[in-house]
Amino acid sequence: MNSRWLALSALALLVLFCPALLDISLPQLPMFAILAVAGLINAITWWRLRQAPDATPYELFSHLLIDVAALSALCFFSGGATNPLVSMLLPPVAIAALTLPVRCVVAVGGIALSAYSLLMIYYVPLPMPDATRATRLHLIGMWLTFAVSALMIAWVCRTHDAPDP
Repeated sequence: MNSRWLALSALALLVLFCPALLDISLPQLPMFAILAVAGLINAITWWRLRQAPDATPYELFSHLLIDVAALSALCFFSGGATNPLVSMLLPPVAIAALTLPVRCVVAVGGIALSAYSLLMIYYVPLPMPDATRATRLHLIGMWLTFAVSALMIAWVCRTHDAPDP
């Protein structure tokens, strides 16, 4: 649960500071609305888990789908598949693979792949008149996204029934 708050906070900071730091215009209102809905769902989940701490596999499945939907919506408003954050659709698939029944894993993977595919066609483009700068920012973003994805996946794999050495 804390990792979800961390992810939502990091995304909110990106939406807040990217326009000023990177000189990129973002449609912040719909992006903050998406983050607010995700935060509300996270708060409700936190409350629910205080009542009964065990989440069913299908509850986890629904939360992973919400994560995929929220990230896809954020990417829609920020360049679609050209946004390096689109690779953050992979950690929910990895989490599903480690924790859920096969049909749920296939569903999360298929929905994430479908979302990525749709984001190649449907998205709000980011105005970047300088192609060299756009390429440099994209490559840096891809590297950062890879690093964060790798750390998240390694952390999930390590904490999921990891045997002690």
